[in-house]
Amino acid sequence: MTLLGDAIHPMPPVGGLGGNAALYEANALRRALIAVSRSEQELLPALAAYGRAMLKNGFAAVQAATLYLRLATLRSRTIRVAARTFFRLCGAVPPLRRAVFAD
Repeated sequence: MTLLGDAIHPMPPVGGLGGNAALYEANALRRALIAVSRSEQELLPALAAYGRAMLKNGFAAVQAATLYLRLATLRSRTIRVAARTFFRLCGAVPPLRRAVFAD
C-alpha cells in the first residue's frame, strides 16, 4: 500500500498544493510501476526509490504550503494583502505561476 499527496503529509489548503502533490506522486508511482512491468526495475527497489523521492517532495510541498499560508494570514494587513495579491497574480499569469511554483 502507498499513500499519495495530503493523505500522507497534511497540507494547509493553500494554492492547491496538496492536490498538486497527490497528482505528482501518483504520476511518479505510475512511472515506477511501468518500469517494473517492463522488467526495467525490480518491484521493491522501485518502490523504495519512489518512497525516497516522495519524502523529499512531500516535505518540500508542506514547507512551501505552510510558508504561503503564513504569508496569507499574517496580522500585518499590508503584508497579508501583498501576499494575497501575489498569489492571485500567480493564478492569473501562467508564466509567473510556472516560474514561482515549478520544481
